[in-house]
Amino acid sequence: RTRKGVLLVGKRINIDFFASDSLDSDKQVEATAKFGAEFQNDAEDYFIYSRGARDWNKMPHFVIGRRAYDNWLVDNAFHDDGIDLIDASNTILALHLTAEDGVKAGHAKGADIDHNMYTFNPATSQPVGE
Repeated sequence: RTRKGVLLVGKRINIDFFASDSLDSDKQVEATAKFGAEFQNDAEDYFIYSRGARDWNKMPHFVIGRRAYDNWLVDNAFHDDGIDLIDASNTILALHLTAEDGVKAGHAKGADIDHNMYTFNPATSQPVGE
């Protein structure tokens, strides 16, 4: 099988963050993370592809920050024998500073809220949500 590259993914830790809070050093970030909680299991929060790992022209036209694009990216890589999929959640500290609008702010508002569920998937010729 031909190797195309790597997709590194991971989950975040949520903490309540207020405008008066300050994170001025790596030590403060690490200490603050101990008070947070990992986000839900079916959510991925960062995606790092090696150059050339995917053909971006064959990706659905997602709205980033809305539901379903993260799961599609990981599922697509999982089923692609040419991409090595690595979960770095226990290695990379990704801290999400949760404001008043909550941990799912991208799910709650906007005219394009369900766009990703109905966008066309060129790989299957079906909507992503099916």
